Amino acid sequence: MRVILKDFRTSRWISFENPAHTLVASCPADIPPLLASLHEIVAQQRYYVAGYIAYEAATGFDQALTTKKTDSFPVICLGVFAEALNLSENSMEVPGQAYENTLTPSITEPEYFRSIKKIKQYLESGDTYQVNYTFRLQGDAPRDGFSLFQRLCHSQPGNYSAYIDTGQHEILSVSPELFLHKEGQDLFSKPMKGTIQRGLFLKEDDALAEKLKRSEKAQAENVMIVDMVRHDLGRIACNGSVRVSSLMDIEKYPTLWQMTSTIHCKTPVAWDRILSSAFPAASITGAPKKRTMEIIADLECSPRNIYTGAIGYIDPHGDGRFSVAIRSALVNKKMNTIEYGTGGGIVWDSHPEDEYEECLLKSKVLTGRRPDFDLLETIRMDRGSGCFLLDYHLERLSQSARYFDYPFDEHSIRKYIEAVSLQHPDGTWKLRLLLSRKGNLTHESIPVDPEVRGWCRVRFATDPVDSKDAFLYHKTTFRDVYQSARASVNDCDDVILWNERGEVTESSVANLMVEIHGSWWTPPVSSGLLAGTYRRHAIERGNLKERVLFREDVEKSSSLRLANSVRMEIPAILLAE
Repeated sequence: MRVILKDFRTSRWISFENPAHTLVASCPADIPPLLASLHEIVAQQRYYVAGYIAYEAATGFDQALTTKKTDSFPVICLGVFAEALNLSENSMEVPGQAYENTLTPSITEPEYFRSIKKIKQYLESGDTYQVNYTFRLQGDAPRDGFSLFQRLCHSQPGNYSAYIDTGQHEILSVSPELFLHKEGQDLFSKPMKGTIQRGLFLKEDDALAEKLKRSEKAQAENVMIVDMVRHDLGRIACNGSVRVSSLMDIEKYPTLWQMTSTIHCKTPVAWDRILSSAFPAASITGAPKKRTMEIIADLECSPRNIYTGAIGYIDPHGDGRFSVAIRSALVNKKMNTIEYGTGGGIVWDSHPEDEYEECLLKSKVLTGRRPDFDLLETIRMDRGSGCFLLDYHLERLSQSARYFDYPFDEHSIRKYIEAVSLQHPDGTWKLRLLLSRKGNLTHESIPVDPEVRGWCRVRFATDPVDSKDAFLYHKTTFRDVYQSARASVNDCDDVILWNERGEVTESSVANLMVEIHGSWWTPPVSSGLLAGTYRRHAIERGNLKERVLFREDVEKSSSLRLANSVRMEIPAILLAE
């Protein structure tokens, strides 16, 4: 058995290998004796214990709780280890193999809607106040489970990421949610409840974060779960020690904004009693826990297995932490399959269509990709006049850095650019400035021949771009969409892109300027394009206005220009198809 866990405090990795033995519960009835062994191993023998607890283990901790029965997946598997090895911060975050296969939901959309209708009947009758309803997506196993885990850590980093290989199963988790963390007598829980998708660019992104913060539905759900956690911890806490240390915080993740809260208490008890009081996590059941888990067992079509269970470790001093096993995949090596759980909290005003879409959004963790890329600014440097539109470039760079969580130090960047410009006192240069994920700056300087003007011959791209692709709104070294568009046509100098609605957007290297009835127009950013610095300059000077443009607008225009901050305005001619 092998267990690798991310230490959220240091961002380093802890590895447990070659266990002395394992504690396995095949069914809930095996759990009470396992808990007795667990207490002895930690308290007296001073071993580390690390592994997982499946959702269906709940009835072994509390017989009043109800779950579906599992098939062959053990409800608990904990390795007993003599030591914990420290791995470097970057050892897991490397571009591994992506998951290329198709995932199929375990239920159809109409079946999902029928279940939501039944849940609302339970809500109306007062049986429950919220139900965390889930389903699974299933597919063929990846070629290399550990490589896929590395890919997930790179593209969807979670504070509580974990990899487990039991020999029969692999668990690949990039969970962002803390279930329980214990240091001495201090016990913390940080439930997550309330999500919204990320925006495509910073202004939209900030607006969506604010929308989640003000959402009455998200606030109500979050407070409800906080009250449940307070109740669970209150069963084993010192009198009067349970408190909410942070309420309804908004946290950013690659595909989602998430609402979280933190609850803290003092407790003298060990992990066997802590887990018996708090498992499963309140955020993944609903309220009240007992009745809601009965409803879940009745409505959900399959066992959750590792999904919404817990993954973590306990050290020889009795300290430790467990995550909530969300954003987690289970690989069955024998059956050569993978399953990924997804779900959400259902309340009275939940909309089935929105909830189903949110479930699928959460599943993008497994199939989505985040390529390696640097942020990029292409700046014109002129002798005497300095860097053209430098403030605009740095403002755009800072916004993209904030969006993607890249380090950004404007003072250092300005000094870097100043040093580069001093190396090129004569002529006109194109400065290609790169900012890496770690905040490192590199550059390339290319001479610009001011005499090279002429007409730019353009054609329409063969296929549309997706206006929901965030990379269209940020200048980066990830240029696959532009390279594909440029390669789709021949016998031209550049290509005009258009989106799924037929709206034209930009060229592969410049913004678009179209003259119609004596006025110059450019597509709005919402069509799916980069907000160029020269484009902004022209708009603010009153020389250019925004409006949605279609192919026929370009075809019938009086004049056509391409615009960027290096060449400024380049006359263009649209070639016949």
